[in-house]
Amino acid sequence: MRGLESHRGVSGLVSTPVRGPRSASDALHEALQVDLREAAERGDAAAQLQLGYLHSQGHRLPRDDREALRWFLAAAEQGHPEAQRCVALSCFKGLGVDRDVRRAYFWMVLADERDPDCGVLAEGVGFADLVGIELTAAQRDAVRAEARDWTSRSDAVLAAVRQRAERGDVDAQRLLAGWLATGCRVPKDGGAGFAWLLQAAERGDPEAQFGVGFGFLTGRGVAADTSRAYFWLVLASARDPRGEEIRDAVGDELPAEQRDAVRAEARGWTPRT
Repeated sequence: MRGLESHRGVSGLVSTPVRGPRSASDALHEALQVDLREAAERGDAAAQLQLGYLHSQGHRLPRDDREALRWFLAAAEQGHPEAQRCVALSCFKGLGVDRDVRRAYFWMVLADERDPDCGVLAEGVGFADLVGIELTAAQRDAVRAEARDWTSRSDAVLAAVRQRAERGDVDAQRLLAGWLATGCRVPKDGGAGFAWLLQAAERGDPEAQFGVGFGFLTGRGVAADTSRAYFWLVLASARDPRGEEIRDAVGDELPAEQRDAVRAEARGWTPRT
C-alpha cells in the first residue's frame, strides 16, 4: 500500500511483535514496521518523525544523527510540532548539524506556537525562551518575524488542501486527515481526522479504507469496533492484497457467523459518488 498521508503514519510508534499466537495487533504492528520507511518517503509526517527517533536512538536502525535530523526536518516542514521541537534541539545541541542557535530558536518558536503546552518549562517560560537567551533582542525579533511568515505560508497551504478536500478530492481528504491526526498545520483532533479519512474511504480509496479499519481496530479517532474494522479491511484488501494478512487476523477475532455477515455486507457495498 502507499504510505498513508493520513492515519497509517500515526501508527509509526510500533513495538517488536511478541512471540506466541498471532493476534490482529501483532499482524498490524508487523505490517506497519515494514511500511514505516515507505510511508516516510511518501510524505507521512508521523512516519518521518518515528524514523527520526529510531535513527536518533539507534533502535532497530543504526544510530545516525544526520539521518535522524533529515527525517525530523521533513516532518517539521509539514508543520508537525513535535518534529519541529526535535529539529530545534538538534540544532541547539549540534546533533547531525553544526550548532545553530538561530535555527534552533526558529523551530522552537514554531513548535511552541502550534503546541504551547508542551513548550512550557515553568509558568511564563517556554523552551523557546530558554533557547533565545543566547540571541540578542533584535535577533529574536527577526526570527519571530520569519516564523510568522512561515506560518502564513503554511496556513495558505492548509486552506488550499481543505478546499480540495471539501470538493471531494480523496488525496486531499487523506492529507487533511493525517494533519489533524498528528497536529500538523492544525490543532490535533483525532475525531475530525477520522471523519475526513472516512469520507475518502466511502469514495472507494483503499488507502483510506485501510486507515479507517486501523482506526476502528485501535480506537484512534473513533470508538473501537472490531466488526467495523474488519469491514473496512475487507474492502481495502480487495483492492490491495497486501492487507490480507491483517484482514484475516482481525477476522479471526470475530465469530464465524459475524465474519460471514460482514463479508456479505462488503460484497454489496458501493462507493459514494
